[in-house]
Amino acid sequence: MQVNNSSSCGSSTVVLEMPLRSHQPEEPGKSPPVYEDISAGALPAPSTATPQLQKWNSPRINMWRCLGTFYSFIILGANDGAYGALIPYLETFYGVNYTVISLIFLSPIVGYTMSALLNNYIHTIYGQRGVAWIMSTSHLCAYTIICVHPPYPVLVIVFILAGFGNGLGDSGWNAWIGDMANPNEVLGFLHGFYGLGAALAPLIATTLVTQAGWRWYEFYYLMVGAAFIEVIVLVGTFWKADGRAYNAEHPQTADLDTSESSTPTTSDNAVAARQVDKKQSIFSRLNPRGKRAKGKSKTLEAVKQRVTLIASVFLLIYVGVEVSVGGWIVTFMWRVRKGSPFASGLTSMGFWLGITVGRLVLGFVTARLFKSEKHAIAVYLLCSVALQLMFWLIPNFVVSAVMVGLLGFFLGPLFPAAIVALTKLLPKKLHVPAVGFAAAFGASGACVLPFAVGAIANAKGVKVLQPIILAALELSSDHDPIFRASPNEASNQGQSSGNVIVHDPTDPKSNPEMRFEAPPVEPPVQNPKTRLQPESADEGPVLSKQDDVAAQPKSYSPKGSGHSGSTNPSTHWSTFSERPKFEKALARVISLLPGEMEGRDLLRAVEGTGKEKLREMGLRVREYKKFFEAWEELHLTFDEEGGSYVRDDVIQYLRHHQHQPSADDIGESSLAQTIHSYEAYRYFLVKFGQLLFPWTAPYFPDHMTLHSHFKKGGRGIVLTAGDDQAPFLLTIIPTFRKLGCTLPIEIMYLGDSDLSEDYRSDLESLDGVLTRDIAQMVNDEGWKLAGWAAKPFAILYSSFREVIFIDADSLFFVNPETLFEDPAYQKAGALFFRDRLIMPESKKRWLQQILPKPISRQVKQSRFWTGDSGHMQESGVIVVDKWRHFIALLLVTRMNGPDRDGNKDEGRVGIYDMVYGDKETFWLGWELVGDQDYAFHQGDAGTMGVVQDHKDEERKPRMVKKKRPVMDENGQPKLDENGQEITEEYEVAEEPEEHEPEERPEPSNYTICSPQLLHLDLNGKPLWFNGWLLDNKFADKKQKKFGKFEHYLIEPRDIREPGAWQLEESNMCCLTTDADLKRDFSPEEKDILNMMINQAKEVGVTAG
Repeated sequence: MQVNNSSSCGSSTVVLEMPLRSHQPEEPGKSPPVYEDISAGALPAPSTATPQLQKWNSPRINMWRCLGTFYSFIILGANDGAYGALIPYLETFYGVNYTVISLIFLSPIVGYTMSALLNNYIHTIYGQRGVAWIMSTSHLCAYTIICVHPPYPVLVIVFILAGFGNGLGDSGWNAWIGDMANPNEVLGFLHGFYGLGAALAPLIATTLVTQAGWRWYEFYYLMVGAAFIEVIVLVGTFWKADGRAYNAEHPQTADLDTSESSTPTTSDNAVAARQVDKKQSIFSRLNPRGKRAKGKSKTLEAVKQRVTLIASVFLLIYVGVEVSVGGWIVTFMWRVRKGSPFASGLTSMGFWLGITVGRLVLGFVTARLFKSEKHAIAVYLLCSVALQLMFWLIPNFVVSAVMVGLLGFFLGPLFPAAIVALTKLLPKKLHVPAVGFAAAFGASGACVLPFAVGAIANAKGVKVLQPIILAALELSSDHDPIFRASPNEASNQGQSSGNVIVHDPTDPKSNPEMRFEAPPVEPPVQNPKTRLQPESADEGPVLSKQDDVAAQPKSYSPKGSGHSGSTNPSTHWSTFSERPKFEKALARVISLLPGEMEGRDLLRAVEGTGKEKLREMGLRVREYKKFFEAWEELHLTFDEEGGSYVRDDVIQYLRHHQHQPSADDIGESSLAQTIHSYEAYRYFLVKFGQLLFPWTAPYFPDHMTLHSHFKKGGRGIVLTAGDDQAPFLLTIIPTFRKLGCTLPIEIMYLGDSDLSEDYRSDLESLDGVLTRDIAQMVNDEGWKLAGWAAKPFAILYSSFREVIFIDADSLFFVNPETLFEDPAYQKAGALFFRDRLIMPESKKRWLQQILPKPISRQVKQSRFWTGDSGHMQESGVIVVDKWRHFIALLLVTRMNGPDRDGNKDEGRVGIYDMVYGDKETFWLGWELVGDQDYAFHQGDAGTMGVVQDHKDEERKPRMVKKKRPVMDENGQPKLDENGQEITEEYEVAEEPEEHEPEERPEPSNYTICSPQLLHLDLNGKPLWFNGWLLDNKFADKKQKKFGKFEHYLIEPRDIREPGAWQLEESNMCCLTTDADLKRDFSPEEKDILNMMINQAKEVGVTAG
């Protein structure tokens, strides 16, 4: 007996693994039970320890088989969905009441029961090819008979055949796809196609009967054609999936005869495995169709599992609800809600369409949003009950139709989620019989509950549909297989500090895939070097704690840090629910490992210049983003408080768990291959990161560490400054505090020569301010970090997760914290501000040359694309969630780093040669990496100052025409032939008369010339501005003076010729706009401006 026991966080769980049972007497040298401590490893079982799950597209034939099953489920859905639309016409045609007509719902239960009992047998003998052939021909035969509209008793019997086909396909394809990778998503699509068929059937049937004048049975002409295609598609795609192939993939689906082929119990597991394989291969040759030796029935074994029975009852109730609503809703809406026949028929389509969309959409939500199927089903059931109540209690046709559609949306994902949960609670060898039985038995709910509704409706009216459905939904929550643990599971939960789970490979009650940990109990104090001793000397070797190096990996960092350290890993990865995440992440990493040629191509130096190099960088970073995210998914884990930790013990974990029974058929070469692939991926990712973004090291050893560094960093303000800008910061930071801002502030600078120690001391004396030397963090070898380019680096290296970057010359009218509440930021996680609409320039061709296809809608709406301006963004304020946009921000730093400057002598074109400084690199960086989650603030821009005395046309003096004589050279008037003086006309300003009023009409335009660029909030009120407080910050020092701010003008949104903005001398920008776009500052706003100016004077900022 092997024992592995280790303590973690005051609890210990031991797993005993038993050898295969045998009726032979136990040998003295038999293999002992293996004790496995499932809390010892920080990670779940490695992918090398379990059989490789099939994917929907791997092997390639699976893609066609999935498409075939999707089509088959359209037929299943159409079969169930047509009932409801045709019931009123069946009643009339056959002249029967509700109870009798409900027999068409009840009769298929015989077929479902037969399929549940024969499902595993058909798989074992004929394989999935047999399932495909039998189910599709059952549909074809049944629909062909219905087309001749036989007597009603025959019709009832025919539906038994259709039910058998439905039950066989329902069980077979659910079991097959439920055992794939990503089962929630693929099952969601499978059942989504069921919903699609169920939605189309009532629409087509209702339209043909009510609009085209068809008889009810003529609808089944279409079903015959669809079933004929089903035969061809399914049999063709599953032709090679016969019984022999099925049994080769599922060696434990049917037991060998225990009297002849019991598994040896020697300690040599490899020999035993070879003996079993040999016997199986011999048996396979004796049974060319795949028939196995008789033994213990796996269907019976699966049915004995309580979880199978609970799942079956849950699915029976669920399917009953689904088909009852879909089957009786037309009659209910027609006769209770008083709708028209056609509109009532469409409500059935709406219900099934809701189911379709719910399965397609919520299948992805279940796997990503919820911790387990348990939580997803609880939420979906709660929503369904609420919608059913509204459907019942609001007697309005339109409301009822909407509620029915939403009810279908939340009911849709329940069936796939239950199937996935069932496969997680049972061993693989029982997946087909258990899922098959549960699906087929559950599908019989499509017969029982609709019949019950019909029988009761015959006595009480069809209005009884509502309370019956509500009661069934309440009952289903009590039989959800996720909410109740089976007795087998309960028996596995230990009652002491060491939870012991017995693993017997042949006993589903102790299957190794069913691992549950009891609540941790404080163990007694033990010597850490104490071994667990076997009960007898022949129970085999033991494993001591000090021998199990990988059992307690020291790979986590302390809370709140992204660096490696020591903590308890079992709280993150050792739980049953976390193991699939690790398996999926490791599989993704290995599958993404590039081939030799692809790897070399990605790691070659980025050559070229200008737009060619920029495009290449965008493509490379997109690839890096894919590899980086997969690596983080494997190595990053989070605590309950949101902190992130980098783990680095994957190899140790893989080696440690090779003793697990699920790895018996995995040789050392498979372990080596997995580890080699893992290490090759790691080497490739490190080299790729060093090629693209080398300046983050050595301050941060790798980009994952940098990323994890600010996961829990909170919110803050980031500023950059040197000695010249320090007085500005001593002004604006106190104003932030006076406006109510409490955010911490980090001021990034570039060494002592940039920001002196005296200024740093002054700044840190302010409340909540910390200065940080970014020069120590950035490795700018080969280039120089300076000036504007420091902005993205300051954002990236700050300790905050969510950052408001503010230029030193930018000031706010409101608390800057409010930017975090902007709806656009909360949605996208990145908020930018537009620059002045100045200098028209089309860069559409340039964008097409640098951006990978397809080009986003945001780019096509940008000024660069439309040609309105060569200035899109200004970088005076930037709001960004660094955790969400990490890779995009890395590329922006590169665009402002080594790729920033060009060199004409060397023929090199830099980023700043193509755009105006740092400001455009932000949104362009986002687009280059394919990150389109950003938004431009929707407030208007403008300028501020004092309106000039504008001399517009209305205020010019009136010009009058007068005549004067034309003089000759001698100064004498010229005469014409008749002796008359020659005169000429000229214009002169008319002098105002004394009685003319002094008031002039208001001008139609206003102009303000200033360096300030004002941004307004969404309500048109001043938000913030840049350009500082001087009337012209670009003027000579002696001419500088604080500005007078009386008015502000709003930039017109239309394009004008000439433009509204004009650039004047000394970089002054003049805005001329309409009179209705002129505003006066309010007294409160003037007080804030005066407060800013007084604060500047107080810290010694002089105007001149």
